[in-house]
Order: sequence, then C-alpha cells, then structure tokens
Amino acid sequence: MLFVQRPNGNYILIIYMRIKIIYINRRNQYWNFIDKDNFEKNFREKIDKKWGASNIKTLSGSAGRKTIALEFRFSFNKIGVFTHNHWTLNVVKLRKDEWAQSFVISSLRTGNFDTNDFEYLKKSAKTYQRGAVHEFGHMLGLNDEYDSGVFISDLKSIMNSGETIRQRHRAIYMPWLNKTLREKNIH
Repeated sequence: MLFVQRPNGNYILIIYMRIKIIYINRRNQYWNFIDKDNFEKNFREKIDKKWGASNIKTLSGSAGRKTIALEFRFSFNKIGVFTHNHWTLNVVKLRKDEWAQSFVISSLRTGNFDTNDFEYLKKSAKTYQRGAVHEFGHMLGLNDEYDSGVFISDLKSIMNSGETIRQRHRAIYMPWLNKTLREKNIH
C-alpha cells in the first residue's frame, strides 16, 4: 500500500498487486494477444471502478477539509518477468454461453477466473453480480457472506449476492490507513 498527497492537497491510498496470469485454452477456445489484453484491461477497470472510491475518509484538520481516495493498481505477468507475484490466477477462455466456477484460495494466493467473470449473473430475485468483483474481495482477504453469519440476509453485499461495498468490506485496509495518518500526524 502507498499513501500519497495529490497536488490539490487531497490524498490517495493506492493498493498495488502484481498478478501472474496463466491463460488456459478450453474446448477449441484459444487465447490470442487481443483477448489477453482485453482480460487485463477489464480486470484493471472493473475492479478499480467497483472497489476503488473517490472518498473513503474525510479529514477536517487545520489545513481545511481533505479527502482520501482509494485506487487499485495492477501489474500483470504473463511470461515470468517478476521474481515475486502477489497472486497467481488461472484464467480459462470460455464461450459466451459457458459457465465455470471461479474461486480464490487466499491462503495460497491463487485463484481460477474465466473470460465470463465480468458479465453480470443473476444471483437472486433482486441481485446481479460479476464473478470477478466478488472473487477480488477474497483477494483482499474477505470471506463469503452467503453461507452463514450475521450478514447472510444482506443480499446486496458484494460478498453475498450483490455488488454493494459496505464499510465492513473496507476494514481490511482502514487500520493501516489510520495508523499511517497517526504516524504522519495528518488529521
């Protein structure tokens, strides 16, 4: 994570991940360079648009009102350039009418995704969800909320059946941010 001040005086928390992608062909579906670039572009844009935020915290100090934005940045490794990757993702090429179960194993920092994970899938009578944005929550360390627990009825939650990010989902990085603000004496 990186915490920086913008020229306008506001701040930004940047969460950066290096991801090794292993592209997997399936059933006469073959990856080409354009397909790979499109997957990476979709991952960058759709994850940052959903999980990033223009204001995760407002500061009201002596310098006036300042905001802290959140941004996710990614580097993708297809050919073993990085010596250390934060994550390894297997990505399967599917036809539009195919479906495969996507998942993340946080303890191993691995996951399985597919080309249809950026498409909305109806999860309940009132909710739709894209697999990639839900699975990214696991990459941040969040657990599913649809199995059990106090949030099982919150169907709109990104870690349940919807795509709404709640304050509890930001608890993963907020302690680090608050500690950094204290250490830098920023109010």
